[in-house]
Amino acid sequence: MKGTHLPISLWVYIGLREDKERNSGHTYGLLEFNKFELEIIDSTKSLDDIRLFLLNMVHYILSGDVTFKQGQTCGYPDEEKIQISFSPGVLLEVETFKLGY
Repeated sequence: MKGTHLPISLWVYIGLREDKERNSGHTYGLLEFNKFELEIIDSTKSLDDIRLFLLNMVHYILSGDVTFKQGQTCGYPDEEKIQISFSPGVLLEVETFKLGY
């Protein structure tokens, strides 16, 4: 299977949560690929934006065999600097990478 055509939505669940004026999202399924799950917590972005951003990050991680590190940044376009931190999950019961999106 080519890295540009991965069935991400079949492999990884994207969970979304709306709470007052803040939105959150998380992945579920990256552990099966020996990767840490991702979380976006208390974002002002829309649920659609969070879902698309997480899908893009999952594709980036799986297609390039990428492993994030504490304090690193990510983003698309490259000028966008999203902070990455690693800590116990908020929406999940495992340690996750938090994306400051």
